[in-house]
Amino acid sequence: CDRGAWREPLAGRVIVPNLDRARRATWLTGRAVLHRRLRYLNVEAPSPLLGLAQARARGHRAVVIVEGPFDWLTACEWRIPAVALAGTHLTSVALDELAVFDRIYLALDADEPGRRATVAMVEQIGARASTVALPRGVHDLNELGQVEGGRNALLRALADAHARMGERWQSHRARAIQAA
Repeated sequence: CDRGAWREPLAGRVIVPNLDRARRATWLTGRAVLHRRLRYLNVEAPSPLLGLAQARARGHRAVVIVEGPFDWLTACEWRIPAVALAGTHLTSVALDELAVFDRIYLALDADEPGRRATVAMVEQIGARASTVALPRGVHDLNELGQVEGGRNALLRALADAHARMGERWQSHRARAIQAA
């Protein structure tokens, strides 16, 4: 390759597109295959909620929020409605886009940035949000996908999160009745 020649910026990366309802690519991210300084490289556009069109099109009333594209791909493989943030920040636009879902399960990475983001998102989303506890020793959903029984472990964690959400609702309802 001539050093002065143009080179595709996403070369050497696994490309994950975000598709709209018509299945057209609206945004791309590329993950480095080999260790590079920039693990992910995105096209220059605001990062969308990756997979939002698919979750909406299927009419799901609940969705799982994950951090990265490979976490999202794992959820897709398991046929679990999910969207990826491509980071740890939930924008006001993304928050508005999530309004169509009755229940939002937060399954962010089990590291300090993921925990901080989860706390912030619970505050942003409110009563519709519930946190998903990944099994001990598992960093993220993609890593869980590499463990035997990973899908069932996630389904149990989602059931636990759903039960906690129901308990919060019953507690809230009881307080409202007492106050009346």
